[in-house]
Amino acid sequence: MNRSVAKSSGLDRIDEKAVALVQRVFPMQFARSLDRAQTVMRSPITYSRE
Repeated sequence: MNRSVAKSSGLDRIDEKAVALVQRVFPMQFARSLDRAQTVMRSPITYSRE
């Protein structure tokens, strides 16, 4: 399954960590084909320096 960042933080390391987070918490596997080439799912992730 391919994943990508829709809107970059401007920092590659932060974007890579966000993609890794999604892979860990949502390792979605479909039991059957969805009969479409692409399914878009958006998960907003906010990082702060606090």
